[in-house]
Amino acid sequence: MFCKWRRRDRRCTHIIRFVSAIALVSSLGAVGWMTVQPLLGEGVTADTAYESDLGVNMRVDRSLNGQWAHYAACPAEAENNVDAFGKLSWAALAAGLCTMERTADGSRRPPGNAVVAIRDTSRERYFAKRDLQAWQIAYEHLDMQVQELSLPEATELSQFTVLVCLGLAFTDKLCLQAEDQLLLKTWQRINQIYGMRALLWRKDGFCSTLTGALHGSRVRPDFFFRCWTLPQEKKEFLAAASSGDFPKDQAWIVKPTGRGEGNGIFISDSAKAISNMPLDGHIVQPFLERPLLIEKKKWDLRTYVLVTSTSPLRAYFYSEGLVRFAALPYNATACRGGPGNEHRCLTNTSINKKFAHISQLTWTYRKLRKHLTEHGMSSQTVFRAVRRAITKTLLSAEYDFRATFHRVKPGYRCASCFQLLGVDVILDEKFNPFVIEINGLPSMQLSHEMGVPIDRTADYADTKLGLTHDMLEILYRPPSIAAGLARSLTALGMRKETSGEWCQAAKKKKSEHNYCLDMGDLEELVQVQRENAARGRFVRLYPSSDSDQFDDLVLHSHRRISAEFGTRTQTNWKLHWVTTQLAKLAASNSPPE
Repeated sequence: MFCKWRRRDRRCTHIIRFVSAIALVSSLGAVGWMTVQPLLGEGVTADTAYESDLGVNMRVDRSLNGQWAHYAACPAEAENNVDAFGKLSWAALAAGLCTMERTADGSRRPPGNAVVAIRDTSRERYFAKRDLQAWQIAYEHLDMQVQELSLPEATELSQFTVLVCLGLAFTDKLCLQAEDQLLLKTWQRINQIYGMRALLWRKDGFCSTLTGALHGSRVRPDFFFRCWTLPQEKKEFLAAASSGDFPKDQAWIVKPTGRGEGNGIFISDSAKAISNMPLDGHIVQPFLERPLLIEKKKWDLRTYVLVTSTSPLRAYFYSEGLVRFAALPYNATACRGGPGNEHRCLTNTSINKKFAHISQLTWTYRKLRKHLTEHGMSSQTVFRAVRRAITKTLLSAEYDFRATFHRVKPGYRCASCFQLLGVDVILDEKFNPFVIEINGLPSMQLSHEMGVPIDRTADYADTKLGLTHDMLEILYRPPSIAAGLARSLTALGMRKETSGEWCQAAKKKKSEHNYCLDMGDLEELVQVQRENAARGRFVRLYPSSDSDQFDDLVLHSHRRISAEFGTRTQTNWKLHWVTTQLAKLAASNSPPE
């Protein structure tokens, strides 16, 4: 005999409370199915727990063409589902969220077979040779057909489910121009976020975006190195160098904006000497002369960050990555000595592998965590600080992304876009992290050298294969979270008003955190929670349980957005507050990240 959801049926009270507790535990974030499973008993899955809580017979088809979930009809909003305030209860919200999930999944199902188009615009297919194998393995795991498109080949937008753009050329209209991205259907995705290359990927864009974002704010620019573009900002650079903000003997590092892999970088101990050089298309930054060393060598972190939205921001930090070392022990004096000391002063693997075997130049994060622990340092504290610096960087760019999208079309959000970033971070001797730069096309090469057979058990391949697998789980296999999100929102005091919005019960009280959520807000929350539930070895950057530490930065950004586009600051701010509170609920039931 099944127990129906009736508050007056005392025989069912203990069953209702038990099932509700299970749903609440499973819903509040990253507890994971393995945590919930022991509570359920043999033969009962976590999906079944949601089914019981919702009162709906829900089926999840993981076989794909494997990734799009199928749901039976969601429960209706029964009039007798009322709470003590006489308002519609959490079950009504759960029903609406379930319908929202089902609609989203249906709209993302391709009309035919799922096809991944790999498009390489580089000379001699450099990026395809480097990365194609990793993406083939990842997408074929989802039963998607992978095709490589040659550059001159005409491509109809309707022919692919995912477009993976490799290369840096602006000549490929399909991959980098917004007018074609506007034509993408809801079931299509592209692996580049429009504007990323100009705003954060290029070194000069990175400088101007972060410098402009913090102007007039209370946020300290302590997570990146100040920078100037030459020759345009030569006067400003010389003024800053002589202002007293830097030591008189400050060394400076100069980088070309259009090159990578450490090419063209040099260090100088004279700002005046740099200003007299015929430099065009370069940036200059203070050189970090006291970095944190390991075994007397300079090192930095290559972190991997998945961004699924820039405004509002949704971003995830992969828990594994690469630690990159210079080939020889660090010597600050030698670094001032001009060319010839790159293998002491720079950490780019492409430079240092000329002087040492690749196995001596890289560590995994696992090895770094072990080293830090053995030397009395908290790896959790270090990585928490690293994640904080990266989050500040991405949040700082929200206004610029919104402005870039608005120029394409008012209201455009690049909803079909996602991007995997390689974010390089270095720590000073006091463990303060600084974001060096962002690579919008990080290497997915599965071996240390092109053409070398893959050893899937090796750390290098294992990191990349795990990264691509977990990334696609977030994008294509999000589980149902309707019941859990409904319970969490009601736990925050949300109730349905006659307007159809979900508002806090304490709305009439004077509080800066009394908000109403409309359908657009609920859709965003569903997306946030579903991605989080599928994130695997990714860690939430934003929104997260400690996002309130970014209140000043978010508020400053949203005030700029409101002033420019006419939206209310509170309209933008409320999602920041609600998603933070939801993440706090989840964190209270999860192990620390």
